Amino acid sequence: MDRFFNKKVAMQSARILSFSLLIIHTWFIFYFHALDVVEMRNLNFLSVLIYIISFWIIQKEKIDWFISIVGIEVMVHMIFAAYFVGTDCGLQITLLGMPIVFFYTDYFSLKLRGRSAHGILYSVIYMISYICIEFIDRYHKAVYVLPEWVNFYTKLSILILAFVIPIILAYVMTRYSYSMEKNLRQLAQTDAMTGLLDRYGMQDVVRAAIKGENATECWIAVLELDNYEWIRQTYGHVAADQALIEIANCMQRRMPDCTCARWDSNEFTIGGKNVSESREKLDHLLEKIQQIQVLDMTEECLLQVSGGVAVYEDSMEMQDWFERAEQKLQLARYNGGNQVIM
Repeated sequence: MDRFFNKKVAMQSARILSFSLLIIHTWFIFYFHALDVVEMRNLNFLSVLIYIISFWIIQKEKIDWFISIVGIEVMVHMIFAAYFVGTDCGLQITLLGMPIVFFYTDYFSLKLRGRSAHGILYSVIYMISYICIEFIDRYHKAVYVLPEWVNFYTKLSILILAFVIPIILAYVMTRYSYSMEKNLRQLAQTDAMTGLLDRYGMQDVVRAAIKGENATECWIAVLELDNYEWIRQTYGHVAADQALIEIANCMQRRMPDCTCARWDSNEFTIGGKNVSESREKLDHLLEKIQQIQVLDMTEECLLQVSGGVAVYEDSMEMQDWFERAEQKLQLARYNGGNQVIM
């Protein structure tokens, strides 16, 4: 399950939003009471009641209902605010920050239930509501005229909220999208059976190595399980696949500072940066591979691996580099196999 966007996170986010709005409307009760704006004070009493009930709705996992309630409550609240206290206090600016909340909810809904929460519809309604508020302000004189300093600080507070909430949500979505893209890229370049990089992932690593500093210190090895076909025919596909998995695990354990990949059905590649230590490392790797015991295979059946190593030379193309390693591999097999040639 997605640890970032799941039902538990959705419900927790809804609770946080409900609690935040509950606090805001509670504050507005005292705010409008102090200003003697009775209608807005009473409206905020109603809003507080709505958000108390919302906790029960969230507990019942009716997140769509909750968002619809929030959308309607905020919109109605802003229209009434424009009618009674005008737009100089900036309460209507809240509408501008709501579309990103709707689309954030839309993403949750699509991910968890596979259907939209109508983010576009709500956003269009809010746009129309904002336009209506502008007309109200133009053709209707506010019932109450608030002090200039009250309007200023109220508008400043609303502006801060209108920026902070979208910034937080946009940051969360951006980080999540980047994380998902990174994970998908890794999955696309990972061999499902062995967990190593696949051919394309290894090619990206090699391209980066060629462009990097000290490229002439880099080497690649192409290894092949010599008796793969014999194992497959004798012990079956499961044993042959298990042999490849064990080799991959051994490579990761014994070559932690190198990049390992599955190149073909029974071929692997290793990329390293220290030429002087490559021979010793690869010989030691082959020794460990020969000690691997695969389930259902007799002790007399040892895994035999041949390898060819090529060191990078200036201006060498990636394809030429791999071909040189492949040529060394073929020479190792021609010489009897179960050996590495540099």
